[in-house]
Amino acid sequence: MLVDFNVMGKVIVITGGTGGIGHVTARALAEHGMHIALADVVEKEQAKGLVSEIQSNGVQCRYYKCDVSDRESVHRLAERVIADFGKVDVLFNNAAYCRIIHLQEMTDAHFDETLAVSLKGCFICSQEFGRFMIESGRGGVIISTASIAGLVGLPRGTSHHSAAKAGICGFTRSMALEWAKYGIRCNVIAPGQIETDNLKRLMDNEQYRNEILADIPVKRVGKPEEVAAAVLFLSSDAASFITGHTLVMDGGYTIH
Repeated sequence: MLVDFNVMGKVIVITGGTGGIGHVTARALAEHGMHIALADVVEKEQAKGLVSEIQSNGVQCRYYKCDVSDRESVHRLAERVIADFGKVDVLFNNAAYCRIIHLQEMTDAHFDETLAVSLKGCFICSQEFGRFMIESGRGGVIISTASIAGLVGLPRGTSHHSAAKAGICGFTRSMALEWAKYGIRCNVIAPGQIETDNLKRLMDNEQYRNEILADIPVKRVGKPEEVAAAVLFLSSDAASFITGHTLVMDGGYTIH
């Protein structure tokens, strides 16, 4: 095989696994034969249907309640995933939190809670699962979700979100350099507007929808399935020469 997109049998940990991008990615990767470890802050019962749906593809899937901003919670997650699956091939740092609030009204708490989940969570999860990847001698892949908000300014009450996502991009570049010798590839996906349930509700407002689409050259928003396709690619050996890269998926928003 000249280009190996095969990910069958690999184990991926997806934080924010029940969210808009997380659950679509989990379903898509399961269809390609990946075993799925879902992590999120919702109760286990709320994830039961998603777990069953993923398992119907003939792969293993387990759900773990975890707060990625809490070191002990992530440490327990890593131990349980490794005990249950025996390995971790890919970590998808997808958990994020952002409450829209304009800068003049933002408090320390608003800023801290966003960076705690989005940026510190990326650091903690990468470190905890990265240690296993190093100790196993098998290497691995770490993929993190950033945003175009980390690359360009957006006047939408998301300056704390921008800070966190820019931090993920910088953190990943340095992590990729430090861990290349262990066979660990580290990359970032930076989406623009993606059609999650929250965005769908906002775009019910015609004025808001027109404003959003006016700034996107391809004149549509992205789909969660398109982000899942990028995760699939970066998880596979077809991307074996790619590390420290930020893959922008924004329909051309940032090029004009």
